[in-house]
Amino acid sequence: MRKFFIKRHVLFMALLLLCTFTSQAENDLTTTQITLNIKSGGLQSEVESSEWQWNQITNLKLVGELNVDDLQFIRQMAGCYYNENGDKYDGHLQHLDIVDVDFVGNGSFNVYYGNANYHIAKFETSCIGDYLFSYLDGLQTIVLPSCVNSIYYRAFNDCSGLVSVTMPENLISIEDYAFSGCSKLSSLMLPKNLTYIGGHAFWGCDKLSSVKIPSRLTSIDATAFSSCDGLTSVMVDDANPQYSSDGKVLFNKDKSKLIAAWVNNIKDYIVPASVSSIEKNAFYYNSSLTSLNASSSLTSVGNEAFYHCVNLTSIELSSEVTTIGMSAFVGCAKLTSFAFPSKLTFIGYAAFYGCNGLTTLFLPSCLTQIDSNAFRECNGLTSIYANMLTPAIITDCAFDENIKTNTTLYIPKGTYQEYMAANCWKDFLKIKEVDPAGVESTYSTSDVKEISRYTINGQHIIEPTTGLNIIKYSDGSFRKVIIQ
Repeated sequence: MRKFFIKRHVLFMALLLLCTFTSQAENDLTTTQITLNIKSGGLQSEVESSEWQWNQITNLKLVGELNVDDLQFIRQMAGCYYNENGDKYDGHLQHLDIVDVDFVGNGSFNVYYGNANYHIAKFETSCIGDYLFSYLDGLQTIVLPSCVNSIYYRAFNDCSGLVSVTMPENLISIEDYAFSGCSKLSSLMLPKNLTYIGGHAFWGCDKLSSVKIPSRLTSIDATAFSSCDGLTSVMVDDANPQYSSDGKVLFNKDKSKLIAAWVNNIKDYIVPASVSSIEKNAFYYNSSLTSLNASSSLTSVGNEAFYHCVNLTSIELSSEVTTIGMSAFVGCAKLTSFAFPSKLTFIGYAAFYGCNGLTTLFLPSCLTQIDSNAFRECNGLTSIYANMLTPAIITDCAFDENIKTNTTLYIPKGTYQEYMAANCWKDFLKIKEVDPAGVESTYSTSDVKEISRYTINGQHIIEPTTGLNIIKYSDGSFRKVIIQ
């Protein structure tokens, strides 16, 4: 018992001593700003010859010249990883001001990130190079040099503690993924001379609440601010010749093209009457969108336009839409019904991949081509109404084997031989000819309700319309009726 007590006492004292040392180390941190005048390559020696310990400095302003070795030491001061085992330097640098610094020479070095491999960081004279400040999760604020005109690929990737970045006025481009994963970034003012923002540049910057597009910005990727879950406002400088906004959605200047919808408070959206096209990636990863209604002016839906809109349940497109682009609705698993526009001629590659909520397809008579994988992983499908007298051309195959085995394919009466000779269509095991002018002999019981109604071309209608109507009931059954 005495030996146990002594061991427990020794362990307690050791833990107490460790906590004391840790507390003392934290108390020894220098929180006031330290200013150093540096010559190229001299940062480490300047710090080591000063009165401060390199790993106790939290706020640093540098003046003069920096080269690639200096940048590596700055990363060390900020507590970067230094090997593939996930080991980090004991640095505590949180605030860095290098506005009055010139970058000298070129170079590169390895940047490690956790228990993983490394990337190659690039140091160049007039830019923040690839990965240069990436994975510095302790860095909170940075003021960039006035000599910088570009911020390159993943320059600040996963700087998860970064709250504010001050950019120079002569900055002209922010490249792909430059600030991706900076989840605490909340203060951002895009400089007036900026002309370009690349794809996913601010991906996952959840603390950003508003963005203002400056006057000279003429090229921005539609995914630039995607997955910024805190974003509620998008404004555009009135002098910008390329873009406009309604406060939430980005358009081209005359609002004929819907460019991007990044905000996370859009929910039920009505597309303005002026819009003729929803562009590539327009609603990319927008988790707030639940429904969309488009006017008669809309004619095309671009590639990946609604990619992974995981909460989208319904969408009404104009009957004038002729094309649905590649991967347009990938991953929209909650989409339960889709009224294909009556003038639709083309469905792109993997357009509805993973739309498990779809149970019935009404393909319009004008449809001429369906690209491969268009309806893969649509495991909820039970019925497909193909209203084309000539089977739409399918490259490779658009449906999974289980769909071709278990789903009933309804085709126009008299077209069986054509469908049996057509690629992919011929593989369906359950095929039934339907007379478009007749009445389907499938009736609903009296205790079920009508939940939707369509024309023979698959156009959704809200009330009985003259001609053949297809009615879907709450028990999943369908009935065709002729309205005089």
